[in-house]
Amino acid sequence: MARSKKKIPYISFEIFKKDLKKKNSITCFKRNSLIPLCLLNKKVFIYNGKRFPIVTITKNHLGFKLGEFSFTRRTTKTKKSV
Repeated sequence: MARSKKKIPYISFEIFKKDLKKKNSITCFKRNSLIPLCLLNKKVFIYNGKRFPIVTITKNHLGFKLGEFSFTRRTTKTKKSV
């Protein structure tokens, strides 16, 4: 179910606590927060349950959620039977 239009978008305060001027990267455990403009061209380490894959935020990522770019499941290839 989608978030109601009248509610404001959820952005984690964990992102704003970090001093982004000193560092070019942050680690984040909250996958449900929106990507704000202050993260543009920054490296974000998003927790996927096991490790922290690196995601570089570009202009196309703005407005999406952080969890959309950190996959939690492995992709499997089906083997051909000969």
